[in-house]
Amino acid sequence: MKKKVFAFALSCLNIAFASDANLIFNKHSENIALIHTKNNKSGTGFFISSDLILTNRHVVTGLDKITNTWDAPKEIIKKNGQKFSRYEVMYCSKRVDICLISLREGSIKTKSSWPADRNIQVGEDLFIIGHPSGVTSPIISPGIASSEKVRIPWVDFKNRPTFFDGFSTTAPISPGSSGSPVFSKNGDLLGVAVGSLENTQNLNFVISSNEINLFLDKIGLQDWESIGVLEYGSEIVLNKLTKMMLDNPGKNIEGNLRKTNDIFEKIKAENAAQEIARIKNSPNLKRTEVNKRFFLIGSAMKAGDFKEERVHLQAIIALTSESEEDHKIALRRLESLKDLGQ
Repeated sequence: MKKKVFAFALSCLNIAFASDANLIFNKHSENIALIHTKNNKSGTGFFISSDLILTNRHVVTGLDKITNTWDAPKEIIKKNGQKFSRYEVMYCSKRVDICLISLREGSIKTKSSWPADRNIQVGEDLFIIGHPSGVTSPIISPGIASSEKVRIPWVDFKNRPTFFDGFSTTAPISPGSSGSPVFSKNGDLLGVAVGSLENTQNLNFVISSNEINLFLDKIGLQDWESIGVLEYGSEIVLNKLTKMMLDNPGKNIEGNLRKTNDIFEKIKAENAAQEIARIKNSPNLKRTEVNKRFFLIGSAMKAGDFKEERVHLQAIIALTSESEEDHKIALRRLESLKDLGQ
């Protein structure tokens, strides 16, 4: 009789667990993203707001020792098949294995998933949703929290040893699952899956929500001592600079730095031209951008900053057609600056 009661209770527990998993998956799976990188690796990320993706730093950065190239996101794919081939900027923690990717393309309407402001409880049910081994459809894996807090070893941007806070879980974290969100049965975002300890069983680690919130706060405060910023195209610079250094170790460092600066300037110009073209094709964006530029011109004039004024005048000319009044005004002002020798 006792065996039957125990079996019945266990069956009810399994049904409840499966029901929680179904609810969590239906609520959050649309926000999960499969990330392919330029070095043919894959990982997981997830949208914490309309155009911000949270993932691990080791998923989207790092020097490939075989090809001597720096890694970066190549393609980000949502569950619905929507693809993104570029990003505007990546904010990466210098201490914690975490990165925030800001997309340039469009705005995605999803429910926001912000980290919970609480500590984990040992034995608490949790669920990881990700793309283990790069599978195309997100997979949910159940487990429990097996510790309240652990110090996870890591290295900073200069390969110096450091630690960050997290906890361990029995839920499996396979290659490709790195960057996956970890949810409570109530849907709270408890952390980000980071990896497993080799040659062990069921010893998998998660970055705590407290660390994530601290990281997001530092971005908001623009705390560049703690945050590294990688703009779109910077991986091209790093690849070229790496090749220069490998081809000429210890030689012509100053010349290499000058070349690197030239590359940066070229990429900035290319990105600016692409952005102008994108805005120009949208009437609403164009009107907003032109108004903003005129406002900035006013500020530059008050400050006597003719160089800054010219930048905004040239942008207005590029955004507008010759028949538009804004185009004519900007052109006349630019000509007058030339007459003044500015």
